[in-house]
Amino acid sequence: MSTNNLLSRISIDPNICFGKPCIKGHRIWVALILDLLAGGETIEEILEAYPSLERDDILACIAYGEDKQYETPLEREILARLFPFLQEMRGMFAFINSQYCLKINHEDFFIDLLLYQRQLKCLVAIDLKTGEFTPDSLNIMQLYLPALDNVSRLPDENSSIGILVCKSQNETIVKYLIPESSKRTYKVVSALPQEFKNQLPEPEQVAKLLEGIELSKHLD
Repeated sequence: MSTNNLLSRISIDPNICFGKPCIKGHRIWVALILDLLAGGETIEEILEAYPSLERDDILACIAYGEDKQYETPLEREILARLFPFLQEMRGMFAFINSQYCLKINHEDFFIDLLLYQRQLKCLVAIDLKTGEFTPDSLNIMQLYLPALDNVSRLPDENSSIGILVCKSQNETIVKYLIPESSKRTYKVVSALPQEFKNQLPEPEQVAKLLEGIELSKHLD
């Protein structure tokens, strides 16, 4: 079977398994199969443990991991900083996903980090950029947030909040996108608003997610 045919067996749906790549027709993550293979299990052993799968499903996971570079070096560096960051926030945040897939006008977009703020009862999307800050970065986040509310927000949850972090060689810029009441618009601020003190991370706390990353390795 060709690589394209194998990849057609992989599905990314924001309504299934938090948008993680899954085997089509199943709630089985690609990451799970790759972890089992990395741990030494054979294809036959996995098929015995998951009898609803076919051999080509396992091969599709392998092809996806190779084709999509399942976890990039930059993502690994960021995720290594994520859990100390969550500990610093004293349990207010729950980790939902990295590279959370949103489908907007039939096109896939990916939010770098998606968290849930337990006190505010809202999703918090964090977009991490290596390079100079540009208005386009804000425009993309303003596209993400309404789509996130439409697809992923539960009826009793509040509107999603966005945090944009841009790290260049010389500085790190943090912007907050706060939903304005009863509107589909967002207030963009550089300083954490007083009403969100002790509920959202301060700019220097968010900046730690990119602290120490050598940009020369990740910038073109």
